[in-house]
Amino acid sequence: MKIHRMIVKEILDSEFFQKLKEGRVALDNTTFSTWNNCFTKGLWYGGLRRVPAKPRTPLIFGEAVHLALAKHLEGKSVSESIEAAVHMACEKQLDLAMDSKRNVGTLTLLLTSYFDHITIFPSERLVPLTLNGVPVVEKDFSVYIGTVLDDIKVYWNGIVDLVGYSGGNLWVIDHKTTSIMGEKFADDKYRSSQMLGYYTVVLEILRELGDASLPKLQGCLINAMAMRSSGYEFKQFHLPYSPAAAEEFKSESLMNIRYIISTLLDMEAWYNSSSGEEYYHARCNREGCVSKYGRCDYFDLCQAPAQLRQRLAHDEGFFTTTKWNPGEEGHE
Repeated sequence: MKIHRMIVKEILDSEFFQKLKEGRVALDNTTFSTWNNCFTKGLWYGGLRRVPAKPRTPLIFGEAVHLALAKHLEGKSVSESIEAAVHMACEKQLDLAMDSKRNVGTLTLLLTSYFDHITIFPSERLVPLTLNGVPVVEKDFSVYIGTVLDDIKVYWNGIVDLVGYSGGNLWVIDHKTTSIMGEKFADDKYRSSQMLGYYTVVLEILRELGDASLPKLQGCLINAMAMRSSGYEFKQFHLPYSPAAAEEFKSESLMNIRYIISTLLDMEAWYNSSSGEEYYHARCNREGCVSKYGRCDYFDLCQAPAQLRQRLAHDEGFFTTTKWNPGEEGHE
């Protein structure tokens, strides 16, 4: 993929690259996966921090659901929790997109059905782990996972929905809304960097606490909430992991991050050379341009003529700058 010198200059001036040059890199799962799956997509998202400007109803809907569950887990009543979610959805103009599946009405119905479900089936009620009197609900993290290229420290950042109990066992719990659910729903998630990353960082945090009274962390649990034309379905998927899996995940991730950083440093060397070339040739994964979910968010940007990509990337009608930055970088 041809990347113009002016775009390369923006990448090299970005906060991400400047911190890399200072000897530290912090990646959340979304940024890591984007760089790792397609380097060019990583440039748009991880470097320029540009995301589609169109309404992203699944994200708004999911955020509202997460807020309601968090409020309830922190002790708020069902009505207060739903009210908070509806207020957020209205503030972010969820209904503006005219999405028949994701709107304030379906949000209210889904949450009401879920709270009814855990009342009828109390075994599926989740109980937060409490540390220093505070429930571990919607907590940011930034955990050191290793060093690459001799002196660049790597931190794994993110937000964990819940660390809590199900069936008396301790799990890292992730809430997911979906329109598809079955026995194979969790198969792709079992091996994902998201779930293994959650388990790895929480395991590390609990180890550092050194509290012998805490039970063993079993793995991750997906609290799935399916929205179908026939109604709603709720199911928990248990993904057991071992400390050995966490160590393997760290080594694999560091290997991939080493490659990403090396490519960025190669880009810097190209820019600083006296070759005078107008375009840097970046690796891209064309097989990822269209998936079972549809076109990549950057399909049209990459499909555009090389000389127009910078203008299109900065057109506020197409893209906007994301402020998503979970975790406090460089702090364990």
